[in-house]
Amino acid sequence: MTPAEARAAARARPSDDQVRGMVLAAVLFLISYEVPTILTEYPGSAGGFSRLVTIDLYDVGLVVLVAVHLPGVIGRLRRHRPGIAVVAAIGLLATTGATLAFSPSWRGLALLVRLVGTAVITSAIAALDRRSLWTYVGAPLVAAAALQGILALGQCLTDGALAVPGAASVFEEIGNTIRPAGTSSHPYMLATYSLVAVSIGMITIRQAASRWWIVGLGLAAMPIGLSFSRAAVAGVAIAGPAWLIAAVRTRSLRRPAAAVMLGIVLPTILFLPAWLERVNDSATTDLNTATTLRVELMERSIEVMRAHPVVGVGPWRYVIDHGEDPDFRLPVHNVPFLLGAEQGITVGVASIVVLIAIGLGAIRSGPLTFALFGSVMGFTLFDVTLYWYPAGLVVLGVWLGTLAATRRDPPGIPASRVGGEAHP
Repeated sequence: MTPAEARAAARARPSDDQVRGMVLAAVLFLISYEVPTILTEYPGSAGGFSRLVTIDLYDVGLVVLVAVHLPGVIGRLRRHRPGIAVVAAIGLLATTGATLAFSPSWRGLALLVRLVGTAVITSAIAALDRRSLWTYVGAPLVAAAALQGILALGQCLTDGALAVPGAASVFEEIGNTIRPAGTSSHPYMLATYSLVAVSIGMITIRQAASRWWIVGLGLAAMPIGLSFSRAAVAGVAIAGPAWLIAAVRTRSLRRPAAAVMLGIVLPTILFLPAWLERVNDSATTDLNTATTLRVELMERSIEVMRAHPVVGVGPWRYVIDHGEDPDFRLPVHNVPFLLGAEQGITVGVASIVVLIAIGLGAIRSGPLTFALFGSVMGFTLFDVTLYWYPAGLVVLGVWLGTLAATRRDPPGIPASRVGGEAHP
């Protein structure tokens, strides 16, 4: 081989940065496809992942991701002062490790291991420039969410006949329509994934090489309209106006914003009876019943915090700590309250302070970044998908990392004016 041929071959091989980026993209694509192998199960009245320790397909990728990214992450942390989002991910890992020592469990250990991946993903994404953010984060998320959107629509149209490995085995029926989960463990996990994917897609789609990605963005939004979730409505109520402001300011964002809103609105209209049933449930019952016992769950979490104020009942032990008590078959549906109950009141209060700080930073970074922040607030304040769900922990890292990257590199500023590392 001549020197020129050797140089050409070297250029044809992926660089280390590209390999790390491809590993990241593969993990993010696989998050929505949950086919768990159960390692152990706690007895008791709660079911599903509340009492299971599982290993999933994306967990395998997560191990590879940590192995290839960790040296670079450590190096960046030594050279640069981390932002609030990176500190939040590392802080959650640290408090989980500390409180796990007081209340050990296999579920707590599973949480700790996954949080290592959360922290690494957060730091890796935070270092990406805008083009890499599209290639290794936005594109795989939008592509996966679009496929899930098509599958979810098919499940609704066939009354769940398109269930595949990883989908919910029993579909909940609302207004004579099943609530689809795609291949996620729960419909709300799919809705959270879709909200994050669409929000990041809006931030990065101007870096896409083809306009056909706008179609994918619209398809990726469909699980939101098919979630029949009031928490999803809360997320859209915050993100939607921000997308509109961005579209008014930036002409190139008008078609993507229109595609997203169509992707949400059209399935909503197609299955309007299901949404009307949710509205009726909210309007004709007391607050506790209308919120599916969320008031009662919050009151119970306060009781738990009073009984365990310092270190909580232990990471991911909220329902298993109470044995057969049927009143604790579900966790409190609020992430700060759940953290306070599991890891102590100080951690719960700190999580509220961190959320406020991240939100204020998102406001300063522009409407698209704020839309990403707000898109999951419904599932953070009225549900627990970003913490209680195993796949949600990976999405948490994606969310935090992208918020950090866009705070450093706001979407509204021309790329030529902004610095940033071009690798994960």
